[in-house]
Amino acid sequence: MHVFVMRENWHGGMAAIQSLGRRGHRLTVGVERTASVHTKSDFVSKVIMTPRDPDLGERARVLCELVQREGFDLVVPQSDEDAETVALAAEINPNCPAFVTSDVATVRLTRDRNATWDLCRRLGLGVPRSRPVTGRTVAEAAQDIGFPCYLKFSQTIASDGVNLLHGPEDLAPLLPAIEQAGDAQLQEVVEGDFVGVTGFALNGELIDSFAFQVPADLSFAGTPPFAWRLDDPEATRWLRALVAHLNWTGGIDVDCLRTADGSLALLEINPRMSGTSHFALVCGVDLPAGFLRAVGVPVEGPIWPPQAPEMFISLREEAALRNRSGGMGVARRLRRDNHFATNMYAGDRGHARAMRKYLVRMRLKAWRQMAWRGLTAPFGG
Repeated sequence: MHVFVMRENWHGGMAAIQSLGRRGHRLTVGVERTASVHTKSDFVSKVIMTPRDPDLGERARVLCELVQREGFDLVVPQSDEDAETVALAAEINPNCPAFVTSDVATVRLTRDRNATWDLCRRLGLGVPRSRPVTGRTVAEAAQDIGFPCYLKFSQTIASDGVNLLHGPEDLAPLLPAIEQAGDAQLQEVVEGDFVGVTGFALNGELIDSFAFQVPADLSFAGTPPFAWRLDDPEATRWLRALVAHLNWTGGIDVDCLRTADGSLALLEINPRMSGTSHFALVCGVDLPAGFLRAVGVPVEGPIWPPQAPEMFISLREEAALRNRSGGMGVARRLRRDNHFATNMYAGDRGHARAMRKYLVRMRLKAWRQMAWRGLTAPFGG
């Protein structure tokens, strides 16, 4: 098959490259601006530029033309915007088997923070206290929920639309954005470890899933540098309930927090696989292969012998952490104290070579920053 991975720089994109490429399928990957190390994978046959058009309808029309011109048999979305674009493309060309997706209205529901909060509440899934807000109501809602709180916008990518408000002074600069967005949510701050559960579903049935946990002090925006495998029947039950209610088809990801009393609080639903799906892959849970099953292609066995690591390291994110104050010590300690796997994929020489060069540059930068901090620190401090 000829497969188009829409966004190669996302970690879910790399998981798809490894899964589908190692199964012998031809891969074309999309690049928005600058190509990442993922394009250097031995399994990537072609790289094409895919500029982001703010009009998702126009993006869907371009995608339909691209599928026809390039002869793609399957399209694998990576971001929330990708998921909606594919749903719109399937609406334009309903007879195209390359688009594995839920309908447009369902995908849009998952991208609407207020709608998903209401859905989860009706399904009996724990959610933080939240209120939909406009520019006129946000100040009153903030007083009701209390500071600090989060202001969240729908239709944004990853954590870009999440703002922590410490007081009214943080709210004022965001009022124009609230008015422009027309859809915003104010949410109480819930403390706890991050819990993610991601999977692939077909016609409302959860085919496979994978859960992981990240301690609160290591939870950063986007893909975490370190994640621990989690056996959590409750989180999986929540994902299965959402999949069934939405009659979901495609990748799906649910973000939660483990609160102080041990319960879960669901933060958001993402209409695509998690960036940590490459952790699932090395553990033998091949979520990207669900797209093959959806179009009737047989999937035989794992692409390599499953590992059983306690922890997974996303190398680019770990390198960024090492450049923060104290980050190098944290990375060394976690590597020493845990049995881990990384996304330095064996048998992919092109990607491994590019990743090593990237890590060398990042570590040199970290050493320079550490040396500079030492030179500029007050003597005798």
